[in-house]
Amino acid sequence: MIEIIPAILEKKWVEIEKKIKIVGEFAAIIQIDIADGVFVNEESWRNSDDLKNGINFEIDMMISEPEKSISDWINTGAKRLVIHIESTQNLESIIRLCKKAGVEVGVALNIETPNEVLDKWINQINSVQFMGIAKIGFQGQSFDNKVLDKIKDFRAKYSDVVISVDGGVNFNSANLLKRAGVNRLIVGSCIWNSDNPKETFKKLMDV
Repeated sequence: MIEIIPAILEKKWVEIEKKIKIVGEFAAIIQIDIADGVFVNEESWRNSDDLKNGINFEIDMMISEPEKSISDWINTGAKRLVIHIESTQNLESIIRLCKKAGVEVGVALNIETPNEVLDKWINQINSVQFMGIAKIGFQGQSFDNKVLDKIKDFRAKYSDVVISVDGGVNFNSANLLKRAGVNRLIVGSCIWNSDNPKETFKKLMDV
């Protein structure tokens, strides 16, 4: 069964809390997106002090030079930090700090970034997150089918690596992604725009 992880992208902590209360009843883990308006055009909430509240979560760090604030996010108690490989020249030090703290490391890859950049890091990370949209940092965009070939090529090369996909995930793309060998689906607007987030979550698990 594929793992579904609800994604929350908001500008204010109070809005994040509202969504946590909704999906926290049925989701094993929640992804909280942070964006700095530099690495991506969108700017979101990113006050790490708010997060020390016992929920099971991962952080998608859509920020430039994440190494400058990585310790703050490690200290929130996040299970996993997702680092965009295009955002830093210091991935090695980030991985080292996360491992020392017992935090999982996922590396995200944009559609136009070649898979080969991951080869150097594959034995040091816990998972890979492929972006299913070109314009990251914004929910509600259409899925880009180009990512399917990237995932299939990667899966053929690395059969055991955990693969997540974030962006454009809905019932149609979820089915395609599952067949391509994806383990986790990060889902935003498909859940939040539905009349029944819990039922939508369950149906996505069964695609």
